[in-house]
Amino acid sequence: MVFFIDDSLDYAMKIEELLKNKSEFIVSYSPTLSGFKNRITPLILLLISIVAIALTTAALVIILSAMNG
Repeated sequence: MVFFIDDSLDYAMKIEELLKNKSEFIVSYSPTLSGFKNRITPLILLLISIVAIALTTAALVIILSAMNG
């Protein structure tokens, strides 16, 4: 049997102390910019996939209709 020590209260207290001392609290992470990059990348991949499937289907239809006469 394994027991783990829950230190979440200590972690929360440390965060609260850092927020009270704003001079020690340095923000070096921009969540809005990274969130934008994380949302735009799958969108670009999705659009590329849709265009590739549409072009492949169109080419297949054109080739099959030309072969059929």
